Amino acid sequence: MTIRNAIRDHGQRYRPRMACLKKAEKVLLEMQDPKTGVKSQPQRLVITTIPHAIAGEDIIAWLADRFE
Repeated sequence: MTIRNAIRDHGQRYRPRMACLKKAEKVLLEMQDPKTGVKSQPQRLVITTIPHAIAGEDIIAWLADRFE
């Protein structure tokens, strides 16, 4: 799951919260970067495999390092 384009404006009227959402979207794009983002790995359950599983601890550690 990726966000394709963070800069795209869909012709919506300006809303005060949009600036915050654009910042959050930028952070999400950085998290998905294969080299510097949060590392994901397949997680195997009894019958199925989840291809891009990320632990909450990994996300918190990445955020702490990123905004240090």
